[in-house]
Amino acid sequence: MAARTDSGPSRSSTGERTRRAILDAAIATLSRDAGASLGAVARAAGVGRTTLHRYFPDRAALIRALADDASLATQAAFVASALDGGSATDALTRLVHELIALGDRFVFLLREPTLANDPDIAAGEREATETIRRVITRGQASGEFTSKLPAAWIAEAIGALVYGGWLAVESGAVPRAYVAPLAIRTLLHGIAARE
Repeated sequence: MAARTDSGPSRSSTGERTRRAILDAAIATLSRDAGASLGAVARAAGVGRTTLHRYFPDRAALIRALADDASLATQAAFVASALDGGSATDALTRLVHELIALGDRFVFLLREPTLANDPDIAAGEREATETIRRVITRGQASGEFTSKLPAAWIAEAIGALVYGGWLAVESGAVPRAYVAPLAIRTLLHGIAARE
């Protein structure tokens, strides 16, 4: 009699789910408290310390994995925003919605002291800012956005709005569902071509 091969999820898919649960719990935990212990991360993920260490041998390995995961998620957000499609206003609106969804990752990256001078993160930030700047420049050329503000300044302001929105959520000042609409309204009111 042949052995069954469809006895449920494979070890690798179960392992990937466990790894994903640890990463998600770590982002949620460390974005609130950068000094949280690995034990706190393990509890939040619903796993034991031994299981956590099987995937991430030490804190440095977990932090590196979180930074890489945040980088991949940010790249995916830019792709999903389809920044070359439609008006510059529509493109920025899509991007803000995508980035707000990654707010806890931004908070983690900005609060984690070991990543402060990370060259990969700095390069990713420069690339993201340059991509946004190109959309702003397109909007300025089409008359959607004011030309009285430098495109580089507006691009930096978008990052500040995303970060500020998540701080407002964290403090309880603004419900999470309101952050993207408020950020977009603030952004577009501030850069509208008509004064």
